[in-house]
Amino acid sequence: MAESFRTDNTRAAACAMLTKEHKASYNSNSTPQRLVLQQCRPALEKAIADHQATMREKQKARDLRADCMWNTEKHRRGDAVEKAFGIADMGCASGPNCWTNMQFIIDCVKKHRSRQIITAGERRSAAEVYDSPIQYFFCDLPLNDFNDLLSEKEKYMGGREDCFVAAVAGNIHGRLFPPSSVQMVFSSTTLHWLSESPDLLSEPQAMNLMKKKIWVDGSHVYKDVKKVYVERWTEEFEAFLTSREKEMVNGGLMFLLIISCNESSPLQMQESCFQLFEESWIQLVEEGILTHSQLETFNIPWHLPTVAELESTIKRVPNLKIQHLDEVDVNAGDNYWKQWSHNPVELSQRLTNFYKSISWNLVENHVGSIRCESIFSRFNKLLERHLQSQFTWDPYWMYPWSHYAKVEIIKKL
Repeated sequence: MAESFRTDNTRAAACAMLTKEHKASYNSNSTPQRLVLQQCRPALEKAIADHQATMREKQKARDLRADCMWNTEKHRRGDAVEKAFGIADMGCASGPNCWTNMQFIIDCVKKHRSRQIITAGERRSAAEVYDSPIQYFFCDLPLNDFNDLLSEKEKYMGGREDCFVAAVAGNIHGRLFPPSSVQMVFSSTTLHWLSESPDLLSEPQAMNLMKKKIWVDGSHVYKDVKKVYVERWTEEFEAFLTSREKEMVNGGLMFLLIISCNESSPLQMQESCFQLFEESWIQLVEEGILTHSQLETFNIPWHLPTVAELESTIKRVPNLKIQHLDEVDVNAGDNYWKQWSHNPVELSQRLTNFYKSISWNLVENHVGSIRCESIFSRFNKLLERHLQSQFTWDPYWMYPWSHYAKVEIIKKL
């Protein structure tokens, strides 16, 4: 009797990144993600500089109102000084990227605060007006390795007596903070994740197509499946934006870096090393190590949105305004992976560890640790075999996650 197709959804709640005690930890295998932010740092700093200038004007207007309403220095200072400048890193994971991102953002905030000019006619110093302490929140799923993350605090926070860090565990698609309590939201390479893979029960054709697929690539063949994923991603991204809109102060800044779909490349993801990960599952099913049901019910909860999908979803949320929306390509294939191109064994192991770091927990939760190890072991063998027979270097094949959307959003004053 043929196995029936189960409709269990693959939950991203099981997909915290792999912790530090593992060789394939996210801590040790997240350099490609760091390259993304390094390339986008000028845009991030400009966004922060513009935001600080806007907040300074807001402060001046508030001071003027206070001077009109009250006539005591106590009331003027109480109205002028922010209690804390809150920054939330959404989907932070763990490891050095968290801290280097934090350091860069805080340094930019402090740098562009100090550039604000206090005129001689104002009654208080720059420190009194706009030097409130900075509170930085690391936000991610409860299974994230916050203990390891915070154990590095002294290493990265030395000398920052006016900066405070805290961990916030929860689903970033929902509320995490009180109303109007956060001045800035940051997120990098996170918002392509869904809380869980969509239920395909209402789409029989899509369900049938996905029986031997673990993820929806860019092929037009899977347009019915992609439609379901688009709907689910839109719903969750809108929930994320709605939550942040409530949590941010008026004039607050949101800076997002999102892995996106390159619409100029309709066959995106068709030919890359990631297809060998899928092939690993198929081979193990054929050998009886995995069941048909385990393959059929596993779908990675990702959707790489197009710029049009991003723009239309943001515009549906009241009080949010797109300041900038750009696309950027980050060639991690040449800039990172190519250094091992002469050694197929080393390169295949490093690629395997990279995918382990982001998806081990997700796969293990679905098939168990022994079968999970079999999948990644087979993936490593297929990679090594392919790399040994590959005569030309193809950076996209090595690392297809090269296209990003860079989004700057302001909450209207």
